[in-house]
Amino acid sequence: MIEITLLKKDYGGTVVLDGVSARFGLNEKIGLIGRNGAGKTTLLRILTGEDHDFSGKVVRSGGIRLEYVPQSFPDFEGTALDYIVAPYRATRDALRELEDAMETATGNELEKVLARYGQLRSEYDASDGDTAEERAEKYLETIGLADRGDVDVTSLSGGEKNVLALARALVSHPDFLILDEPGNHL
Repeated sequence: MIEITLLKKDYGGTVVLDGVSARFGLNEKIGLIGRNGAGKTTLLRILTGEDHDFSGKVVRSGGIRLEYVPQSFPDFEGTALDYIVAPYRATRDALRELEDAMETATGNELEKVLARYGQLRSEYDASDGDTAEERAEKYLETIGLADRGDVDVTSLSGGEKNVLALARALVSHPDFLILDEPGNHL
């Protein structure tokens, strides 16, 4: 489902990855082990598409859903439930903006807007975007934060934030779940 071939990445002349090739398939559980600075997070960022400054090739099977739980919890203002469903709300906003753009666009511009709308709508539907809040509430219960959904994220403990990040990733039913230095409690 994901294949990498001869990846090479350097930071200011310091080579971090060189000639890395691998294939990741369904139902595999893979751990990356190495010293600090060995390139584990760099490789994960390349796999997720966050880093495009490398040489080599990354091929993902069409339509796969990939979620990434980073080492540290990002800055976020809002409730625990808001955090979990934020990507869905952002997609809904983007779809509304594209719908508005369809009203005034013509010709090639309209074709581009329609194509983007179709792609985004397909991704949203494939991830059951309309039921995101319902699923998020179930995940909050599963991870032991059922009574914390309305609590501001900034007031959660570090451990609670870690499991919240995991819940956010799981709510989309990813084909690949990438955990960058998960804690023992996960």
